Amino acid sequence: MYKSVKLESMRESGVRIIERLRKRSYTIGELSEAINKSQSWTSEVVSDLVDDHLVERADGVQLAETYEATLLAELVEAYDLSKVLTGTKEDILSSLVSEPKTSSELQQAGYAKSTLYNHLNEMQETGAITQTDDGYHIADDTLRSFLEAKSKRSPFETTYRANGDRIIVTSKDQVEGAGTKTAFSAFTRYGVAYHSAKTYIYQVLR
Repeated sequence: MYKSVKLESMRESGVRIIERLRKRSYTIGELSEAINKSQSWTSEVVSDLVDDHLVERADGVQLAETYEATLLAELVEAYDLSKVLTGTKEDILSSLVSEPKTSSELQQAGYAKSTLYNHLNEMQETGAITQTDDGYHIADDTLRSFLEAKSKRSPFETTYRANGDRIIVTSKDQVEGAGTKTAFSAFTRYGVAYHSAKTYIYQVLR
């Protein structure tokens, strides 16, 4: 069986694009200038947002007319989404959708203690989550509905076989400890200023 990486976390650049699209549509060129990334990199991020049913390409890039995009637009108005839905924060929140969890239970799910506490504190400060005796809860119904809607979509993930005993998986986020980066995701190691919008990782078949 192939080992795969779940790919649902919104990256910061994706959040910045969503925030720009609240009021009007943009071209890829305009978005790339707004987020200070190359057009090819921006286009790849936009493609991921299209896969997530959050934006669409029609006469430019604009928010999609979907349930998830409608909820996300409401969340953009209520929060600084970089403090709620970027990196592993979205994964942590997704863990809280079905029931409250304590920090110990979340650590058992594989989240590093220092990272977990930093994220939980930051999300508490926004009001997105609260803490009670039985653990951390999602406090915002719109946020809960958004996470539930996203969980019903098939996660975007791609797996390739390589050299018989290894596979390559793609991730929208930097995934520490998930495997060894392929050369395609290691340009900067060789002095090339190119940053792929996905991370390409070798993993050993188990």
